[in-house]
Amino acid sequence: MTMLTRRGALAALAASPCAAPAAPRPAAGEIVLGQSAPLSGPFAALGMHYRNGALLAFAEANRAGGVHGRSLRLITLDDAYDAARAAANAHALLDEHGAIGFLNHMFTNTVRASWPIAREAGVCYLGPYTGHADLYRMRHPLLVLTRASFDDELARILDYVAIVGYHRVGLAYYDNAVGLELKQEVQAGLQQRGGKALAVSAAMPIGGTQAAAAAAKALNDGAPDAVLLGVSGTDAVALIQAQRSGGARPVYFARSLVGSRQLHAALGREAQGIVVSQLVPSPARTGLPIVAEYRRLLQQRQPNAEPDFVELEGFVNAKVMLKTLERMGASVGAPTRRALADAVSALGRIDLGGHVLDFSGGRRSGSRYVELTMLRSDGTFAQ
Repeated sequence: MTMLTRRGALAALAASPCAAPAAPRPAAGEIVLGQSAPLSGPFAALGMHYRNGALLAFAEANRAGGVHGRSLRLITLDDAYDAARAAANAHALLDEHGAIGFLNHMFTNTVRASWPIAREAGVCYLGPYTGHADLYRMRHPLLVLTRASFDDELARILDYVAIVGYHRVGLAYYDNAVGLELKQEVQAGLQQRGGKALAVSAAMPIGGTQAAAAAAKALNDGAPDAVLLGVSGTDAVALIQAQRSGGARPVYFARSLVGSRQLHAALGREAQGIVVSQLVPSPARTGLPIVAEYRRLLQQRQPNAEPDFVELEGFVNAKVMLKTLERMGASVGAPTRRALADAVSALGRIDLGGHVLDFSGGRRSGSRYVELTMLRSDGTFAQ
C-alpha cells in the first residue's frame, strides 16, 4: 500500500467529514492521546465501543486527579475503515492535536496505514484492534499488542470444529488481500486437523450488505454444517439473515472482530448459537476486579447499558496506558513522546485485577488469552 505524503494526507483530512476547522493544542497540565477508528460505516458500533471503553478508564482517572496531576484527553478521529483517512488522521493527531501516543487504533488495513507513521515519528502504538501476523512478528519497542493474534483465535476455533466433527465447513470472507489470506489459513488449518478440505467459500466486499444475498446463496448451495465468518459488523448480520432466509441454519463461528453485541442487537433471538472467540474475560465475570470496575463505571455512565467485550477490551488497553504513564514518574515534567516511548518499551508483567498481560523479556504481545463463547437468545454468553 502506498503511503500518503504528509501534505496529501492533511489535504485528505481537510476534505473528509471528520475534519475540524481548528485543532486545539494540548492545554497546560494535559496529556493528549490519539485514536483513529471507524465511527461511521459498517464497523461504527465496534469503533464506538472500543473508544468508549477507553473513555471510561480516563474519566475515572481524571476524577481522581489524573496522572501525576495531569488530566487525560483521548481524541478520536473517524476513519470509516478507510486506509487513506487513517493515515491522514495519524498525521493530524500528531501535527495538529499534539498527541504524545496512539491508543486503540482499529482493523488491519487501517492499522497498516497508521502504524508506519507512528513508528517514523517515534510514537508508541498501544492496543491496535487487529491480530494480523505481520504485527506479531515485528517485536518493535513502540508497538504494544494487548490481544491474542488472529492465529491464536483461528487455532482455537478450528480445534473446536475438528473435535466436534463438523463435516462440511464453509467460509465467508472479504474480497481483499486480508480475506484471501484468511481463506488460505482456514484451508491449511482444516487439513492439519484431519485432512478436511474447505467445502465452500464466498467472498464479499466490505460494506457489501447488498452483496450478502449472492454470498449466502453460494454458501447455501454448498450445504455446510458450519460456517466461519470472516466478515464483521453489518456485513456479518446481512450474511446470516440472507442465509437463514434461504432456509440454511449452519452453526456460525467468528473471531472477536465480528462484534458480538451487534450480532444480538440486530438478530435478536436468531443470534442464538453463534460461537465467538473472545480475547478478554467475559463482562459477566464480576468476581474479577477488572470486570467489576468496568461494570461499576459503565453503570455510573449509563445505568441501563449492556456490558460488552469490545468495550471491556478498550477499557483494558486504557488501563495499560495509565500504568505506563504512571511509571514515567512525576519528575518527568510535561510528558513527551520520547518519555512515553521509553516507558512503553520497558513494560513488564501487568496484573489488571485478574487479567494479566506479560511484556517481560521484551515481548511486544502481552496476551494469548482466547476463550470460546456461545450467544444465548437473550444476548448473554455461554462459555
